[in-house]
Amino acid sequence: MSIEGYCECGRKSTGKFSYRRNENYCSKYCHDFMEIKVEGDKTAYDLWYGTGKYALNPPYPKLTMKCAWCEGECSLPRGLHDANKWFCSAQCSKQANRNPKSTSSRTGSTQISNQIRMVMVLREKRGEFLDAKTIAQYYEDWFRRGCTANKVSSTMRLLTAKGHVIKKEGHKTNLYQAGNLHTTLKAMFGETELKLGRGIKNE
Repeated sequence: MSIEGYCECGRKSTGKFSYRRNENYCSKYCHDFMEIKVEGDKTAYDLWYGTGKYALNPPYPKLTMKCAWCEGECSLPRGLHDANKWFCSAQCSKQANRNPKSTSSRTGSTQISNQIRMVMVLREKRGEFLDAKTIAQYYEDWFRRGCTANKVSSTMRLLTAKGHVIKKEGHKTNLYQAGNLHTTLKAMFGETELKLGRGIKNE
């Protein structure tokens, strides 16, 4: 049984190393380990539990994840420094978070990084229609950057025009859903030539 503020693995799920996309877990590793089905209805945790020499304490298995940008597969360490890992490399991270001013003529918008992050939110919540206020809250919580419902609404107009997002008009507010789950963000938004500077980290 889980305890509030702690992950199922026993580590804290709050504070600096909390998994922002799901507050019940300390890391993406634990989330994917315990939530994602890998064989039928079984998770990696179901297959792992009770398989070690001492039954209840086998070594943790190696996991992989898909990069949010290129969708290439990469290792997913259990260490807390990768708790909010989205990308396989610093190059993919910088492409997804690139300076909008330097690429405005290529993308047709000066807010390319905002578009990418909002599509990432909707992809994580695949199948759900979210309003602008909810998207803005996820944006702030997950990426630690300021965002407003008005900013989301204006960006959604661009994304729906491109077919990246599906809009459903509601009685009081519009709702949005990821419109394309099969094309990589790299293909959707394109890449530009970038130089990796000092301090760029693999997020």
